[in-house]
Amino acid sequence: MSARTAEPRPKTCSGCGAVFTCGPGTGARPGTCWCQDMPLLPRIDPAKDCYCPACLKAQVETAG
Repeated sequence: MSARTAEPRPKTCSGCGAVFTCGPGTGARPGTCWCQDMPLLPRIDPAKDCYCPACLKAQVETAG
């Protein structure tokens, strides 16, 4: 059995519908996603998927 490695992949933003890249290797630290460089949101909607960088930034500022 071979080990699966996670790869960055395109996703569609739950906020604005923009396509963006999500996953390991997109963040400031090796092997992390860019969203791990952002503050955590106090509450998330489990019915929604990831936000693009612009929408996540807006969500963090609104929550903050």
